[in-house]
Amino acid sequence: MEKFRVKQSRTYHTWVTIEAETRSEAEQKYLEMLGNGEDYDFVSRQMGDVDETYTIYRTLENGRNVTW
Repeated sequence: MEKFRVKQSRTYHTWVTIEAETRSEAEQKYLEMLGNGEDYDFVSRQMGDVDETYTIYRTLENGRNVTW
């Protein structure tokens, strides 16, 4: 049996709106969102426009991957 590896790539862009008095405060709030996972929830709701591709590679005995 041969081994195969699949390389999966996703590209997406989202916008997060943060209310703050200053840029520094907005950055701090955003970093808090990153830390507690709130940004992931926000992005997940917007994922309708995602470019997703995959490539299947054959794994050789020496560990190298090749496409055909």
